[in-house]
Amino acid sequence: MPLIPEPKTYPIIGHIPYLSKGFGGCLIDSFDKLHAQFGSIFSLNIVGRKWIVCSDPLIMKKALIENLAIFPKGSTLEAAHSLEIGKSGLTETEGPDWINQHKLLKPFFMQKSVHSTFIQIQQVMDKSIIYLNINKELEILDFCNRVSFCFMTKMSSSYESNCLNNIKNIDPLFKLQSHVVSQFLNRVKYSKYSKYIPTISNILFEKRLSEYRKFFKKIIHNFEQNNSHSEDVILYHLINGKYGERKLTENEIIDQLYTVIGAGYESTGATLHWLLYELSKRQDLIKELRNEIAIYGHYSNWNSEIISKCELLQITLLEIFRLHPVFPVLVREVASDIEINNFMFTEKAFVFFNTGQMHTDSFWGEDAKLFRPERFLEKNNIEGYKEHFFPFGIGPRKCIGEKMAKSELAVMIMRILIEYDLELIPGQKIIPFQSLTRVSKNGIKMKFTKRSIS
Repeated sequence: MPLIPEPKTYPIIGHIPYLSKGFGGCLIDSFDKLHAQFGSIFSLNIVGRKWIVCSDPLIMKKALIENLAIFPKGSTLEAAHSLEIGKSGLTETEGPDWINQHKLLKPFFMQKSVHSTFIQIQQVMDKSIIYLNINKELEILDFCNRVSFCFMTKMSSSYESNCLNNIKNIDPLFKLQSHVVSQFLNRVKYSKYSKYIPTISNILFEKRLSEYRKFFKKIIHNFEQNNSHSEDVILYHLINGKYGERKLTENEIIDQLYTVIGAGYESTGATLHWLLYELSKRQDLIKELRNEIAIYGHYSNWNSEIISKCELLQITLLEIFRLHPVFPVLVREVASDIEINNFMFTEKAFVFFNTGQMHTDSFWGEDAKLFRPERFLEKNNIEGYKEHFFPFGIGPRKCIGEKMAKSELAVMIMRILIEYDLELIPGQKIIPFQSLTRVSKNGIKMKFTKRSIS
């Protein structure tokens, strides 16, 4: 049986120095550099724990489809669970708990519900256009996060965020959500035990966490009083649906809302900002996209059927998912020794399935790192791309909100393109960096010029 290759080990510190070799100190880029040297699978020794980094799609499928029980999230969730919020949410649970939550939430994400959310997306985009009329030159990640947050809170709980009212206006829930995410990243970076250190950050976090729960309790109460029959809102399903043989507790509902809003707005905001960036360099493509959707009339007529008919728009989304996956690794812990494709995956090893690397492997050609949606119209890619393409994960735990995200992004980007011309502010150095999602490390500044629409 061949050994999984690994780099030279440094005395005492093992392979830790290799984690900062990436562009801008990015961990994912460090993995990509090691991939170029050691191939599609290699291992690292990080503080006594074995890390296996794999970018072989066949191995990943065997692990996460055929042997899912042996590749749980396991202790990779410890940092998230240490927050004391969200730990009973869909992305943070496993086994029977995850199955019950998936059954509870799945009806909302079916095509019928996705179609009904078009009105909500358009309402948010109406606010976004007004925001851009006032703020014509801005950092687009902040803008995209505001847009996505407004939609996610509206769609999940009927909460009307004021993020888009003013560039200096910080919605209280947006501020609380950002603080919780920041604390989560700190615990991933340092240790789950860091919460026990009496730092100002930890003291403030406990206060913010209490405020966060009170805020959501108020949202739940208001919904029950005013919108209890709104089936096109996730909160309706959380309050009225069955979790196995019982209903969710209030704290469990808050955990689900935290998970849905956090995972949804961060990922959509990051994707939208990369989409604006790449399109600003392809004015020819912007013109074609405008022409494609123009035949369907005013944007108020758009629905899921019309969006699905826009082939160029669909492949543009596929290309942004391919080139800029916001979650480019799937992290698992090996529950027991298992051999896959002659490689031994040992118990308690962390496995990083590097889907971002799979998105730019040799299958995609020599221009794999360029933004070129037209590649999805080429015969080879049409027939085989799904074997090398995993932007929403793979297997039973594939992202439940995939259809929602695609519809949301389609409407958002087309409303902006119809209303505005895009211009990238010159002289910027764009550095992709993995935070909670893959974003631009220093931000991206862009100018929006209002178009004359006949």
